[in-house]
Amino acid sequence: MVHRRGNPGDAPDSSGHLTVIRGPGAPADINIALGPEGSIWISTVSDPIKGVLDAPLLRYEPGEPGVEVQPGFATVRDGRFEVQLSCGGSTSACSGGVEIALGHKQSISGTYRIAAGSDEPVTMALPARERQRLAQSGYSRVAVYASADGGFGGSSEIVLRSPHPPPPRTGRPLVMPLPEDVELGGFVRGPGAAFWTGGGIGRFSRILPSGRVSTVDVPGLGVEPAPLGFGPHRELWFFEYSGYQVEPVLGRLAPGGKLSRVRLPGETRLQDASLGPSGEIWVVRSDYADRGEIDRISAGGEISRFPVGVEPGAIVAGRDGSAWFAESGPRIVHIGPSGEMRTFHLPHKGFVYGLALGRHGEIWFTHWSRRYLPPAIGHIAQDGRIVERPVRHVGDPRSIFVAPDGNVWFTTEFTRRIVRMSPGGKLKAWRRGAAAAGAIALGPEGNIWFAAADQDTIAAFHP
Repeated sequence: MVHRRGNPGDAPDSSGHLTVIRGPGAPADINIALGPEGSIWISTVSDPIKGVLDAPLLRYEPGEPGVEVQPGFATVRDGRFEVQLSCGGSTSACSGGVEIALGHKQSISGTYRIAAGSDEPVTMALPARERQRLAQSGYSRVAVYASADGGFGGSSEIVLRSPHPPPPRTGRPLVMPLPEDVELGGFVRGPGAAFWTGGGIGRFSRILPSGRVSTVDVPGLGVEPAPLGFGPHRELWFFEYSGYQVEPVLGRLAPGGKLSRVRLPGETRLQDASLGPSGEIWVVRSDYADRGEIDRISAGGEISRFPVGVEPGAIVAGRDGSAWFAESGPRIVHIGPSGEMRTFHLPHKGFVYGLALGRHGEIWFTHWSRRYLPPAIGHIAQDGRIVERPVRHVGDPRSIFVAPDGNVWFTTEFTRRIVRMSPGGKLKAWRRGAAAAGAIALGPEGNIWFAAADQDTIAAFHP
C-alpha cells in the first residue's frame, strides 16, 4: 500500500506527467500502486549517503505526451553517438529538441521526432575538441535534456565512451563513471575476469575490465543485493538490503540462475560476512546496544552461533576453516571452526576498519587515528606477534588487500588516495582524483581496481 504524503486537499495537476508530492518524513519503503483513472502512485526512500535527503511521493497520470531520456552508455564512433529516447503517456508522437551539456561551458543540441509509445535513438555529433578529450580520458558523464512540443520533457545523465578506452597510465587511475541507472552495492571479482556489484532492486551489474557493463536481472529478488563473493561452485552469495538495513538473510544465485536464501535465526542485523575456501560462510551480526554474535554457515547449510562482545565489525575467513574478526576495544579475535576464540589486544588504540588475509595466513588490518595517535597498518603474525606501522600524512586507511608480491594496498578516507606499503614498510601514495575511498581488488590483468559507491564510479589503477 502507498500512503499519500502531503496535503490531502491538493487538487490533481495536469495529466500526462509525474507530480512530486513532498511531505514531512520519509516513507518506510518503496512501493507502487494503481490509483483512480489510470494514475500510478510511487513512494520512495531517501539516500543520505548520496546526498538525497528528500523522499517524495510521486504520482503519474497519463494523458499528454512526454519524452524520457534513457540512461546508459553511448559509444562515440566517427564523432557521432546515439541518445535513446522514449515517448509515452498518450497516443500522440513526441517531438522537440535535445541539448547535451558537455562541461567546459560547452553544449550541443539537435531535434527529434518519435512515434507514440516507442523507443528510438537520436544521433548527435561531438565537437572535435571534446572527441580529443574523450580519447584521452576514455569516459565522460554528461547531462542530457529533452524538451517535448506540447508535452513534458525529460532529463538524465549518460556516459560517453570511447570505442577503445585507453589503459590506465602509470600512477593515474582510469575512472569509469557508471550510467545513472546503475548503482554500486558491493564490489567483488567473479569468474571470467568480471567484477560484480549490486545494480539496484532485483539486479546485479557485471563489469568487464574493458569497461563494458551488463545487467543481470534476478526474477523473484525484490530487494537490493550487494555481492559477498563467489563460492567454490561459482555460486554468487550476496547480502540483502531493505531500506538501509542489512537483513539477517544471505542470498545465493546458482550459475544456472536459481535463487535461494539462508535466513539466520533472530532479527539481529548483519554487519559483515566472508566466504571461506571450502564454501563455509562466516557472518558478523550486531545491533551495537546488545552482545553481538558470529555465525558460521557450513557448506552443507548447518548454522552455528557463537556469542561475542559488543560491536563486532569486519570479518575475513582464514584458509583452515577459521576466521578473524574485529571487535570494539580495539581487539582482533581469531575464531576456530568449532568456535574456540583467541583475542589479540592491539597496542595502537583506534577503530579497526578493514581486514585482509596475508600470503602466509597472517591477518592484516587498517587502524584509524585516535586522539593524538596517527592511523596505522598492522598485522598479526602466525606466532601471535603484533606489528603496527603508523601511516602519517596519507589519511585514515580503509579497505585493504595483500597482493601476491607481498605489497599491501589500501585506500584512505576523505583524502581520496590509494597507498602501497612494501614488505619493508615503505609507503607510496597516489591521489585518486574522482574516486572516493571504497572497495579495492586485484584485477585479472594485474591492475588495482576500486569502486566508489558515493560517486557511482569504478577505476583501474596501474602503479
